[in-house]
Formats: sequence, structure tokens, C-alpha cells
Amino acid sequence: MIAYGDLVGRALSWAQREPWFTAAASVVLVRDLLGRVRLVVEGTIDFEAEARLAAELGGWAGGMLSTQADGAAAERAIARQILSQALTPPERWPSSVPDGFGNEGPIDPKWRSYDRFSGKESWLDAKPAAPPWNLHANTPGIVAFYSFKGGVGRTTALVITAAALAARGKRVLCVDLDLEAPGLASAIGLTPTTGALDLLLEHHAHGKLEASAVTGAVHPAQIDGGPRFDVIPAAQVDETYIERVARLDYLGSPPSDQASPVEQAVVAMLRHVMSAYDVILLDARAGIHDLGGLAMLSLSHASVVVFRPDHQTLAGLDLVLPAYAARRTEDDRRLVLAASFVSERAELRAAQLRDWREQVYNRFVDVIYGDDAPALESEQAPHDLVALTESRQLSENESLQGHAAPLTAIPGYDDLVKRVELLLVPEGPP
Repeated sequence: MIAYGDLVGRALSWAQREPWFTAAASVVLVRDLLGRVRLVVEGTIDFEAEARLAAELGGWAGGMLSTQADGAAAERAIARQILSQALTPPERWPSSVPDGFGNEGPIDPKWRSYDRFSGKESWLDAKPAAPPWNLHANTPGIVAFYSFKGGVGRTTALVITAAALAARGKRVLCVDLDLEAPGLASAIGLTPTTGALDLLLEHHAHGKLEASAVTGAVHPAQIDGGPRFDVIPAAQVDETYIERVARLDYLGSPPSDQASPVEQAVVAMLRHVMSAYDVILLDARAGIHDLGGLAMLSLSHASVVVFRPDHQTLAGLDLVLPAYAARRTEDDRRLVLAASFVSERAELRAAQLRDWREQVYNRFVDVIYGDDAPALESEQAPHDLVALTESRQLSENESLQGHAAPLTAIPGYDDLVKRVELLLVPEGPP
């Protein structure tokens, strides 16, 4: 059995040993939706090349196309079209491959890539992040709250941050983009009639959003009589909810410079509300989900990653940090890591944080910092964890309403709010 992860290396190594490869002007490695490999050659291939590719890759081989195929005008046209849309090879390709003589050889510069996915393109893409607007004094900062796992207190952290920012005089909007597991409305006791899901579908169907539809999806909220902040919940959860979620299109047309229909819809929604707020907080879907990747890796100015310190979280960081580094330039990495459920016991708390800061720091050095790494003890650096203390007050209540003490008094949350404010310092004039 040929492993999926070995396919690209085997195909590259095989092709570079083939006689037709030397004369080819360029060669595109195509991955279809099922992951099968097809080669498109700008040049000529011999009659048996396709059979040799099948022998090398087995059932993962998808065939070969050539711009100079004899007697097949349609095949030549398809090959030219793919060549015109192909891109430089992604970083996840191997840097060298076996040369057939027991050595490793370089990847030939004539290689190009054409990948097709049924989702997750935000996580696989290397294009720079593209928030709907630049961060400056006259625009709201967009902050994505993300977690690799659910149940770690991400929505709680977002709501407490929203309430605290509102108490400091900020106009705050929270948007629930956790559409497969909506929880923002129930966390603060809202009963929505419409929400973000309905707005995305309206944009899908009509190519635009009416201002009245967006206004109708905004719900006022407050925690225990505190200052108001606004919420666009996911939607009303009824018998049509699953069908509505199933209509979302994260893929759209074949690869191009155009954003996916979901991304276009989210941007349109945010642009409708940008003049009314100082801060917009996005509750992003947990895990390697399309909306989670879109919110954290592309559309936000800053991100808060909430996690419960455990080994599964470290495995998640090993996936998330390289994707984040690929989409965010060094000057664009506004990131806070918030460790949740940290022990209330002072001696255990100190040991937990010391161990986890070091493990997180090592990953940042490898993936984010490189040779210019700050010191482990550097405060407010991206690897410096905000410790959200485990709270009986939070764990015993189903809602964030009706607490005896202010939620921001729970150790760690005030620090989180301050860090978010620092991340949103404007870049410069409009």
C-alpha cells in the first residue's frame, strides 16, 4: 500500500528519471479532490508513460496529459488550461527526492502545482492574510477567538472580553461563526430569530446583503446588567438548521484569485457593520475547520488561541502554528495564547505554567521566531501564556448570567483583555 503522504515524492522522483522529462518545458503535478496524482506536461510524452506512472503509483495514479498529444485537440486544450492556472509548488512538497542511484536530488525548477480540495483551503493556503480593512484609528479591530478543541472556554473568554471592553467605553460586536456547534447565544441567554448563518446564505443566493438584513441579525446583549455589547448569533436553531449549514460553500469555482463564497459573504457582513463598532470579536469554529481557518488565518487582525494545557493541545499547535506562520508575515502576527482551567492552587499553578510555557516556547522558536527568538521569560510575547484560572463560578452555571461576582474578577481575564487591547493598537493613519 502506498501512503498518501508519500505520493508527491514518489511522483516527482519517478518523473525526473523519465526520458520525456528533460525535454519538457514545465510539468504540473495535479492533485484531484480524492488526492489522486495526474501529470500535465508542456511537451511530448511517449505512448507508455501513463502506464509507467500507474505502475509507480498504483490506484493513486490519475493519468497524464500533454500539450502535444497526437490527434487529441481536447486533451491539448485541457493541458494548456491547467498549465495556465498552475502555481509554484507549495512548501509542504519535499525539498529533495531519490534520484534512482541511492542519493537524494533536488526538485527540478520546472515543476508546478495544481491542487484541488473539497475544503480546508484556508489552512493549506500560503497567501497573505486579507482582513476586510486595514487596522487604523478609524476602523474596528477584528479579533478571532480560536481553539483546537471544543469545551476549553473559548466562548466564555470571548464574552468576558466583550463585556470588559464595553465597560471601557468600546462599541463591541461579537459574531458567532461556530456554525456547527453554536453556543454564543445560549451562553448569554439570547433567543435569536436570525443570525450569521442566514446572512451567509442570503449572500450566497443573491450575491449581496441588504443593510436591513444585517441590522436585523444584530442582537443587544449585556452581562448581569452591565454595559451593552452587540451579538450576531449563529441563527435560530430549528428543524432547518442542519439543511442551512449544508448549503454553505467553502470551495466555489476552481482555483483562482477569487475568495470562496463563504469568505465573500463574511467580508460583506463585516463591511456592513464596520462603521458602528470599535472592536469585532469572531467566535471561530474549533479544530481544523474552514471557518476557523478563515477567521484566524485570514480575516482577523489579531487572534486569541484558547486551550486547555494537555498533550492533545500540543499536537494541535503543531498543526496550527505552521499554517499561521504561512499566512501571517512577521509584522502581522498579533497573537495571544490563553491557557484555560489553570489550577487555583498557587504551587500547582506555577508548575503548570512553567512547564507549558517552555513547551509552547520551543514550538514558537521552531516555527515562528527562528533565530530572532525573544527570551522565554519575555512578557507579552506571543508565546507568553495568559493563565485563565479554573473557576467554580463558571463551571457550575450553564449561563454567563447571574453570577455573584464580576466575571472579570476571575484571575486571568483582566490580563487577557489588556493583551487584546495591546494587539489592536492602530498601525497608522488611514
